[in-house]
Amino acid sequence: MIIEGTNRAKCDYIFMHDADAFCLESDGPERQYRECRDCGTTTLGVMARWDPFFRQIGYTMPATYELMFSAQQEF
Repeated sequence: MIIEGTNRAKCDYIFMHDADAFCLESDGPERQYRECRDCGTTTLGVMARWDPFFRQIGYTMPATYELMFSAQQEF
């Protein structure tokens, strides 16, 4: 569903969150969007995903909860 939704998006960035996301700032998703847009990043998360394999090879990626990501990538 994430891939299909991303491929059909009509926007530049998508905000993905889990079921218990709490927006503690009134403009939280908007602030994350502006940061992604202004810095030209493809992903912005609140925390890195912990995974032994990725840590071993020195690769860091954001966790999927409360994640802002570019919809411009095709899957």
